[in-house]
Amino acid sequence: MQNGNGGASSLFGSKAAIEVERALTEVRAGRPMRMVSRTTTETVLSVDGLDDARLREFAALCTPSPLKLVISATRAQALGVDTDGSATITLSSTINASQIHTLVAEQGARLTLPVVVSSEPSAIVALMKLAQKLPAALVAPASSKHDTLPALNADEVATYKYELVESLAIAGEARVPLANAQLTRFVVFRDAAGNNPVAVVIGNPDTTTAVPVRIHSSCLTGDVFGSRRCDCGDQLQLAISRIEATGGGVVLYMPQEGRGLGLVNKMHAYELQDDGLDTVDANTMLGFEDDERDYGGAARMLEILGISHVDLMTNNPTKLRGLADAGITVGCRMPIEAPVNSDNRRYLTAKAKRAGHQLDYLVNALHATQRAPERVR
Repeated sequence: MQNGNGGASSLFGSKAAIEVERALTEVRAGRPMRMVSRTTTETVLSVDGLDDARLREFAALCTPSPLKLVISATRAQALGVDTDGSATITLSSTINASQIHTLVAEQGARLTLPVVVSSEPSAIVALMKLAQKLPAALVAPASSKHDTLPALNADEVATYKYELVESLAIAGEARVPLANAQLTRFVVFRDAAGNNPVAVVIGNPDTTTAVPVRIHSSCLTGDVFGSRRCDCGDQLQLAISRIEATGGGVVLYMPQEGRGLGLVNKMHAYELQDDGLDTVDANTMLGFEDDERDYGGAARMLEILGISHVDLMTNNPTKLRGLADAGITVGCRMPIEAPVNSDNRRYLTAKAKRAGHQLDYLVNALHATQRAPERVR
């Protein structure tokens, strides 16, 4: 699978990528795999979809070793554990699947079991995030009876995202006239994992100057079904109309549902929001960062399109920094102010006050409401 010089084969790709992709297949299918670090080899099982029968079978597979639970730093902090890395919890032999789920994802849970903290992020947690699973897993020391399970070197997880970015290439394109932008072309990319980010090229962008660009994370609920819980669909349509009015630009439609959590975890976060948490605390309560996205893929797509200088339509300063760090020159930020309604007001307020989004129009409206004198009846 490698050439004579030790490099990646053009037919198989790199050994690291093969191992990560095979491990991701196992994780997504709910099967155990092995994670090999410099000092240990552990058998790993995602907690997503865990029930008592699967728990008993995994415990039997790992016997006589006790099961442990690896969680992210943000989930550990939600449980009252002070760590900047990850945490490993030793589980009782009598614990059930419901109790594990409480430790992993429920609000108000507290930890009473033994825990060991790490100063470094866990490759196991990173793998779960890549698979868009909850960032937690059951682990136990691997033994010879686990030798048939796929194995992954822990060091290879960190480099995998960069390999995906480098593997991006145009896979197909065609003219797709839109209701508010007739002269539009969809340029569909594909990476080594089969992801399909899309560049929606509107009009005739002038690549010799700053090109108006919107980086838009896919939002099934907002973009397709018109959800009132967010402003995503309104922002998308507003960006298309504005780019059309300027004569040309690009919308990068990225497969980063729920700020990179994935659709299932986005629904878990919505449930926590319904119980009273805001969007920031809901994500971190599940063990994720508030925003799991990176913008290397977006920058690579722009480079392939011959665009190196952009004016970015966003309210999110992180996007500006992300593109700049990836080598794209950002000329200016173009605010994109979508309508506020009774269902998305709390979400937008949290983004402005806690995540640093520049939603001045919303903040000013809130301040005006707070300053308004009470009507005399």
